[in-house]
Amino acid sequence: IPKIKIPSTASSYYWYISDSITIDTMVYLFGDGSSSKMRFASNKTGFIFNYITSRNSELSDFHVSCYSSTDVTKHGLVLKDRIICTNVTVAEFGGNGFELDNSIPTGNSNNSIFTYCHAEQNRLHGYHIKGSDANNMTFNVCEAVANGGLGSVITHSLIIIIHDCTLQVTDHQN
Repeated sequence: IPKIKIPSTASSYYWYISDSITIDTMVYLFGDGSSSKMRFASNKTGFIFNYITSRNSELSDFHVSCYSSTDVTKHGLVLKDRIICTNVTVAEFGGNGFELDNSIPTGNSNNSIFTYCHAEQNRLHGYHIKGSDANNMTFNVCEAVANGGLGSVITHSLIIIIHDCTLQVTDHQN
């Protein structure tokens, strides 16, 4: 598995990313926790993990955000396949923080696992889960706070297991 490390930054600094990043292979994308911070350019999607090619990728210990995004089609993490995600924060995107809108032939995020993940201050929802192949996912100690829509929107999914999560509905105005 290719390993990609996001180095730590000083407290008020971010790694600047000028465009969306599409992942077409299984990777281990990891950082050093909250000090590993990336910020995408305004009105960009963050990471896109493509169907089949990125299956079983692991994401852990980093923070990803966007500069003043207003485009509701631009999400933080677009997950089109099974992902294991631990201690990842997605913030300030114009769309959803975690986007899991999947139906074969374009996506299948069944059996994805999220632990200690956070979605905050995204213009739409923290977690958007939709489609005939967005089922049987597990969320352990995750939160969605101060997003513009709902903390979590789940549509057409059969089994979603949620343990000790905080999903707050708030008005987010910019």
